Amino acid sequence: MATLKPTLTLTSTSGSSGVSEDASLALSVTDTLTVTDPMVGISRISCNLVGGNQIILPDLDATRYVYIKNTGLDGDDAATTASLKVETGNNTRIIDLAADEFCFFPHHGESSGLIQLEANSLNADGTTASGTVIAEYAYWTKG
Repeated sequence: MATLKPTLTLTSTSGSSGVSEDASLALSVTDTLTVTDPMVGISRISCNLVGGNQIILPDLDATRYVYIKNTGLDGDDAATTASLKVETGNNTRIIDLAADEFCFFPHHGESSGLIQLEANSLNADGTTASGTVIAEYAYWTKG
């Protein structure tokens, strides 16, 4: 078994762009997670408009810690503002990541427990996207 040490730090300045007009946010959380096989280290995948083509987390009755990032790049390594749909095996969207956004979450797989990725066909401004988004991902199985 191995360990994974995720850290989340949220900070904000005070003022109208902060959490409130007279308060600032400073939150840091660190954990130590015990993980085991199967696991996949940081990888990249080109996602098209069909989620079933980009299964990044196989169906398994286990809890996995999942990291996914929309790199903000398309299949030609050009900048894109298209979002990335994170879906379960029955095509239910659970997360929508804009360009350069990421997520890290525990996922317990049961029926349709796999995770698939799908590029959004539209850019953030509503124009037609290239149809591909490069995603970065990894997962670790809870020990």
